[in-house]
Amino acid sequence: MAGQGGIIPDVVAYGGKVSQYVDDSSGNTFRCHTFMGSGTLEVIANPLSRTVDILMVAGGGNGLGGYNNRGSGGGGAGGCRLATGVSFTVGTKSVTVGKGGVRYSAAYAGAKGSATSITGMGGITNPGTNGGGYSGNSDGGDGGSGGGASSGTPGSGNEGGFSPVEGYDGGDGFTGNSTHYTGGGGGGWSEVG
Repeated sequence: MAGQGGIIPDVVAYGGKVSQYVDDSSGNTFRCHTFMGSGTLEVIANPLSRTVDILMVAGGGNGLGGYNNRGSGGGGAGGCRLATGVSFTVGTKSVTVGKGGVRYSAAYAGAKGSATSITGMGGITNPGTNGGGYSGNSDGGDGGSGGGASSGTPGSGNEGGFSPVEGYDGGDGFTGNSTHYTGGGGGGWSEVG
Protein backbone atom coordinates (compact mmCIF):
# COMPACT_ATOMS: atom_id res chain seq x y z
CA MET A 1 0.00 0.00 0.00
CA ALA A 2 1.52 3.32 -1.03
CA GLY A 3 0.57 6.83 0.04
CA GLN A 4 0.62 9.47 -2.69
CA GLY A 5 1.99 12.96 -3.00
CA GLY A 6 4.75 15.16 -1.58
CA ILE A 7 6.59 14.68 1.68
CA ILE A 8 3.93 13.18 3.93
CA PRO A 9 4.51 14.04 7.59
CA ASP A 10 0.76 14.67 7.83
CA VAL A 11 -0.10 10.98 7.34
CA VAL A 12 0.49 8.89 10.45
CA ALA A 13 -0.07 5.13 10.13
CA TYR A 14 1.39 1.95 11.63
CA GLY A 15 1.30 -1.68 10.55
CA GLY A 16 3.17 -4.15 8.36
CA LYS A 17 6.71 -3.56 7.14
CA VAL A 18 7.07 0.18 6.46
CA SER A 19 9.36 1.54 3.76
CA GLN A 20 9.64 4.92 2.06
CA TYR A 21 10.98 5.95 -1.33
CA VAL A 22 11.12 8.95 -3.68
CA ASP A 23 9.74 8.73 -7.21
CA ASP A 24 12.49 9.88 -9.61
CA SER A 25 10.14 11.39 -12.18
CA SER A 26 7.89 13.39 -9.85
CA GLY A 27 10.07 13.89 -6.79
CA ASN A 28 7.15 12.78 -4.63
CA THR A 29 7.76 10.70 -1.53
CA PHE A 30 5.79 7.47 -1.11
CA ARG A 31 5.38 5.29 1.97
CA CYS A 32 4.58 1.58 1.70
CA HIS A 33 3.04 -0.74 4.29
CA THR A 34 3.72 -4.34 3.25
CA PHE A 35 1.86 -7.22 4.92
CA MET A 36 3.29 -10.74 4.51
CA GLY A 37 0.72 -12.09 6.96
CA SER A 38 -2.57 -10.97 8.46
CA GLY A 39 -2.55 -7.96 10.80
CA THR A 40 -3.90 -4.45 11.28
CA LEU A 41 -3.19 -1.06 9.78
CA GLU A 42 -3.65 1.74 12.29
CA VAL A 43 -4.30 5.11 10.65
CA ILE A 44 -3.79 7.84 13.26
CA ALA A 45 -4.00 10.93 11.05
CA ASN A 46 -4.75 11.89 7.44
CA PRO A 47 -5.63 15.61 7.63
CA LEU A 48 -4.98 16.31 3.93
CA SER A 49 -7.13 13.39 2.73
CA ARG A 50 -4.30 11.59 0.98
CA THR A 51 -5.14 8.55 -1.14
CA VAL A 52 -3.39 5.18 -1.43
CA ASP A 53 -2.68 2.50 -4.00
CA ILE A 54 -3.40 -1.06 -2.87
CA LEU A 55 -1.92 -4.23 -4.40
CA MET A 56 -3.37 -7.50 -3.10
CA VAL A 57 -2.54 -11.12 -3.97
CA ALA A 58 -4.62 -14.06 -2.71
CA GLY A 59 -3.29 -17.49 -1.73
CA GLY A 60 -2.54 -19.89 -4.59
CA GLY A 61 -4.16 -23.30 -5.02
CA ASN A 62 -2.31 -26.61 -4.88
CA GLY A 63 -2.23 -29.43 -7.39
CA LEU A 64 -0.93 -32.47 -5.43
CA GLY A 65 0.71 -35.51 -7.00
CA GLY A 66 -0.51 -37.62 -9.90
CA TYR A 67 -2.80 -40.60 -9.40
CA ASN A 68 -3.77 -43.66 -11.47
CA ASN A 69 -1.71 -42.70 -14.56
CA ARG A 70 -2.96 -39.13 -14.43
CA GLY A 71 -0.61 -36.24 -13.85
CA SER A 72 -2.02 -33.59 -11.57
CA GLY A 73 -3.04 -30.24 -12.96
CA GLY A 74 -1.11 -27.33 -11.49
CA GLY A 75 -2.66 -25.11 -8.86
CA GLY A 76 -3.83 -21.71 -10.02
CA ALA A 77 -2.14 -18.51 -8.89
CA GLY A 78 -3.88 -16.36 -6.32
CA GLY A 79 -5.95 -13.57 -7.80
CA CYS A 80 -4.12 -10.25 -8.06
CA ARG A 81 -5.76 -6.81 -7.93
CA LEU A 82 -4.45 -3.26 -7.99
CA ALA A 83 -6.60 -0.35 -6.83
CA THR A 84 -5.31 3.21 -7.23
CA GLY A 85 -6.35 6.48 -5.64
CA VAL A 86 -8.27 4.82 -2.78
CA SER A 87 -9.54 7.15 -0.05
CA PHE A 88 -8.98 6.18 3.57
CA THR A 89 -9.97 7.52 6.98
CA VAL A 90 -8.56 7.42 10.49
CA GLY A 91 -9.14 4.10 12.26
CA THR A 92 -8.13 0.45 12.39
CA LYS A 93 -8.07 -1.48 9.11
CA SER A 94 -8.04 -5.28 9.29
CA VAL A 95 -5.70 -6.92 6.77
CA THR A 96 -6.17 -10.60 5.90
CA VAL A 97 -3.45 -12.22 3.78
CA GLY A 98 -4.68 -15.39 2.06
CA LYS A 99 -2.82 -18.65 2.57
CA GLY A 100 -2.03 -21.22 -0.09
CA GLY A 101 -4.17 -24.32 -0.52
CA VAL A 102 -3.60 -27.14 1.98
CA ARG A 103 -2.48 -30.55 0.72
CA TYR A 104 -4.98 -33.40 0.89
CA SER A 105 -4.59 -37.13 0.16
CA ALA A 106 -4.64 -38.52 -3.38
CA ALA A 107 -8.38 -39.21 -3.06
CA TYR A 108 -9.22 -35.50 -3.33
CA ALA A 109 -8.72 -32.63 -5.72
CA GLY A 110 -6.29 -29.87 -4.91
CA ALA A 111 -7.38 -27.27 -2.38
CA LYS A 112 -8.28 -23.67 -3.08
CA GLY A 113 -6.21 -20.82 -1.69
CA SER A 114 -7.85 -18.33 0.63
CA ALA A 115 -8.79 -14.70 0.02
CA THR A 116 -6.82 -11.57 0.74
CA SER A 117 -8.77 -8.53 1.91
CA ILE A 118 -8.60 -5.24 3.77
CA THR A 119 -11.52 -3.61 5.56
CA GLY A 120 -12.39 0.06 5.64
CA MET A 121 -10.78 0.80 2.27
CA GLY A 122 -13.73 0.81 -0.09
CA GLY A 123 -14.70 -2.82 0.49
CA ILE A 124 -11.87 -4.21 -1.62
CA THR A 125 -11.57 -7.98 -1.38
CA ASN A 126 -9.94 -10.67 -3.46
CA PRO A 127 -10.93 -14.32 -3.87
CA GLY A 128 -8.34 -17.06 -3.69
CA THR A 129 -7.82 -19.72 -6.31
CA ASN A 130 -8.44 -23.45 -6.77
CA GLY A 131 -5.89 -26.22 -7.11
CA GLY A 132 -5.68 -28.40 -10.23
CA GLY A 133 -7.87 -31.46 -10.53
CA TYR A 134 -6.60 -35.03 -10.91
CA SER A 135 -7.68 -38.64 -10.45
CA GLY A 136 -11.46 -39.11 -10.11
CA ASN A 137 -11.81 -35.33 -9.84
CA SER A 138 -10.16 -34.62 -13.19
CA ASP A 139 -11.23 -30.99 -13.57
CA GLY A 140 -9.39 -27.91 -12.40
CA GLY A 141 -11.17 -25.61 -9.96
CA ASP A 142 -12.25 -22.02 -10.48
CA GLY A 143 -10.59 -19.20 -8.57
CA GLY A 144 -8.61 -16.01 -8.86
CA SER A 145 -6.70 -17.95 -11.52
CA GLY A 146 -8.04 -21.35 -12.58
CA GLY A 147 -6.47 -24.68 -11.68
CA GLY A 148 -5.03 -26.81 -14.49
CA ALA A 149 -6.92 -29.88 -15.67
CA SER A 150 -5.73 -33.47 -15.51
CA SER A 151 -8.07 -35.25 -17.92
CA GLY A 152 -11.10 -32.96 -17.71
CA THR A 153 -11.88 -29.25 -17.93
CA PRO A 154 -9.52 -26.58 -16.61
CA GLY A 155 -10.78 -24.13 -14.01
CA SER A 156 -11.86 -20.61 -14.88
CA GLY A 157 -9.99 -17.57 -13.63
CA ASN A 158 -11.29 -14.17 -12.51
CA GLU A 159 -13.80 -15.75 -10.16
CA GLY A 160 -14.76 -12.34 -8.80
CA GLY A 161 -15.77 -11.05 -12.24
CA PHE A 162 -13.46 -8.04 -11.96
CA SER A 163 -12.32 -5.60 -14.63
CA PRO A 164 -9.44 -5.64 -15.21
CA VAL A 165 -9.31 -9.36 -14.53
CA GLU A 166 -7.55 -10.73 -11.44
CA GLY A 167 -6.32 -13.91 -13.13
CA TYR A 168 -6.73 -16.31 -16.05
CA ASP A 169 -7.94 -19.84 -16.77
CA GLY A 170 -5.98 -23.00 -16.10
CA GLY A 171 -4.46 -25.07 -18.89
CA ASP A 172 -5.82 -28.22 -20.52
CA GLY A 173 -4.40 -31.63 -19.72
CA PHE A 174 -2.88 -33.79 -22.46
CA THR A 175 -3.24 -37.46 -23.28
CA GLY A 176 -1.12 -39.40 -25.74
CA ASN A 177 -3.41 -42.42 -25.40
CA SER A 178 -6.57 -43.37 -23.54
CA THR A 179 -4.96 -44.11 -20.16
CA HIS A 180 -2.08 -41.70 -19.51
CA TYR A 181 -2.59 -38.00 -18.92
CA THR A 182 -0.28 -35.06 -18.36
CA GLY A 183 -1.74 -32.34 -16.18
CA GLY A 184 -2.22 -28.80 -17.44
CA GLY A 185 -0.61 -25.82 -15.79
CA GLY A 186 -2.47 -23.56 -13.40
CA GLY A 187 -3.56 -20.15 -14.59
CA GLY A 188 -1.51 -17.07 -13.83
CA TRP A 189 -2.19 -13.41 -13.17
CA SER A 190 -1.18 -12.34 -16.70
CA GLU A 191 -2.01 -15.33 -18.92
CA VAL A 192 -3.66 -18.74 -19.27
CA GLY A 193 -1.85 -21.77 -17.80
